[in-house]
Amino acid sequence: MMRPGLVVFCVVMFLSGVAGASDMSPIEVRLTDFIKQMYEDQEGIKVKFSNLTHHTKERAKVRNITFAKVPDANGEGICLLEMEDKNGKSHGGYVPFKVFVRTKLYVVKDGMKKGDLIRGSDVAVRETYLTGASTGYPRGLGEVQGKILKKDLQPGTALTLQLLEERLSMQKGDLVDIIARGKSLLVQTKGRTLEKGKVGDVVRVKNIDSGKEIMAKVAGSDTVLVEY
Repeated sequence: MMRPGLVVFCVVMFLSGVAGASDMSPIEVRLTDFIKQMYEDQEGIKVKFSNLTHHTKERAKVRNITFAKVPDANGEGICLLEMEDKNGKSHGGYVPFKVFVRTKLYVVKDGMKKGDLIRGSDVAVRETYLTGASTGYPRGLGEVQGKILKKDLQPGTALTLQLLEERLSMQKGDLVDIIARGKSLLVQTKGRTLEKGKVGDVVRVKNIDSGKEIMAKVAGSDTVLVEY
């Protein structure tokens, strides 16, 4: 399996074959404009077509364009063209295409180790085009900064969501406030954690006063919550 940084490099190289607006034929411009209507950021979209012959690009008169297959999660789709030839006869044709979406990537500047805390100064922003929705990548610095790395990374590696995890809020043995609450009840006491956890995790905690073990949700660095 290729490392994330290598995947990005391959995509950038592939896009060198995608024509710019000034190099596109009128039919490619019409197809691109039609496909872009599916996306909110239309300026951040590039489209690569298949099965468009030179004859079709230069001479076909387009009557109508519809989707035979809307773009899927990988950006792949098919347009159905209704065209008119030079004799006035109408005929249809299928044009497969692939959509590339402009995406900001967060790249580690230097090598980092598993368990390292990521700070804003540790990453650089690189912009490229990726296929489909590109949901595996952080959408903003807020999804990167303060996270922990799951594995060692080489310099220049693009961060993906699979490489990141939340920072631990408490360690095993930490002294915490236990807050128990219900509709008409609010009790606070002290406890000691029996396992580590992140905000939102449910962990085992020992009530110092009673000695009983309970399950509580991590609400902060020194607070766990029990709801009835």
